[in-house]
Amino acid sequence: MVSYQTIKQNYNKTLQHFNYKGISSFQNGLNVQQQYMIENLAYKSLQSKFKSLSKKYPGQYINETELNSLELLKPSPKILTFEFDNVYAGGLKSKIELNDTEISKYKKFGGEYFQLNRGGQVTWHGQGQLTSYLLIDIKSFKNLTAKCFVSNVLLNSIIEVLKKYDIKATTDDENPGVWIDNDTKIASVGIRVRHGITEFGIALNINPNLKYSNQFEMCGLKDKSATSIYEINGKNPSVEEVGDLFTKEVAKALNIENIQKIDLEN
Repeated sequence: MVSYQTIKQNYNKTLQHFNYKGISSFQNGLNVQQQYMIENLAYKSLQSKFKSLSKKYPGQYINETELNSLELLKPSPKILTFEFDNVYAGGLKSKIELNDTEISKYKKFGGEYFQLNRGGQVTWHGQGQLTSYLLIDIKSFKNLTAKCFVSNVLLNSIIEVLKKYDIKATTDDENPGVWIDNDTKIASVGIRVRHGITEFGIALNINPNLKYSNQFEMCGLKDKSATSIYEINGKNPSVEEVGDLFTKEVAKALNIENIQKIDLEN
């Protein structure tokens, strides 16, 4: 597994893992993510203003020590883990391709439809599935592009987690996500990056009702179907257990030394 080193002092000391226990509403998940994104963007804005002043008035108002002290205010990398209620969420491709009639089909099948500004197409989220959102400043790591973040951090972390349940999984350069073979998909991925900060993340099927994923053309891919850990080998770990393992693999990929887990009730 590829691992990345930070170029920012102290940024990779601790990964904060916010675990939302029980069943969360999808809107609550979006609200929480947005709250932390605002925090990150506010810091980025402050950092930019400080750097601009130091260049405009070198040595007059802000010195190197003060700029270094500013780094201590930088929000820690965060990973959020949820088990959502039944919803369908569309990515940027869906925004272009789906019309109101097609969207109404998702709603009739028992779930709200949310249009998101992340990559990917329509993904189902619900009970029995781990959904994890990550707020990471990829600019704080050496050679960590958005593409590398998806491939070498998110997808590889899922593959490593599945190994612990005796499941061999792979990725496909043409079809995003994690696959058990060419036809069955066990995990989806979709992110957005704003000013170097990632949001959204992955969805990994543990033991969901697969009818919600297999009733429709999955992720815009014909002749493909969804599977789960339980369907493959009968194992049924909790969403929290899988979320903890996924967090550990992400920390390992990013060379983050400590994980601070915070359990929150919905």
